[in-house]
Amino acid sequence: MNSKKTEEDITISPLLMARDLAQALLDKKAQEVVLLDVTELVDYVDGFLIATGTSQPHLDALTDAVTRGAKEVGLTVLGVEGRGGQSWVLIDCGDVLVHLFSREGRGFYDLDALWCDAERTEFDAEASATA
Repeated sequence: MNSKKTEEDITISPLLMARDLAQALLDKKAQEVVLLDVTELVDYVDGFLIATGTSQPHLDALTDAVTRGAKEVGLTVLGVEGRGGQSWVLIDCGDVLVHLFSREGRGFYDLDALWCDAERTEFDAEASATA
């Protein structure tokens, strides 16, 4: 029996792809970038990537960065909701949902607290810049 894995046998998990999206957000100066692993909590998605933007143009730039980055890592953008709105943009990348908030929107919806049982990975812009 051949135990050698072929390239087709190796798949990258959606949560690893989400880490690449987190880096794209950090590159655009997103704040408070967090990945919540919800694989054990829900069956419709593997992770929530949450970030804060400082203004509507900044949220638009973050949305563009995520949609470009998703295509680069092999995630399909199934939809974008809330673009041009005031406080929340939701980008559906299938196995990963990306939530981009204004500071006020993030505090109001408080997904961080709502999903407090999820495994949490915080991304630090300063650590990312030195890596």
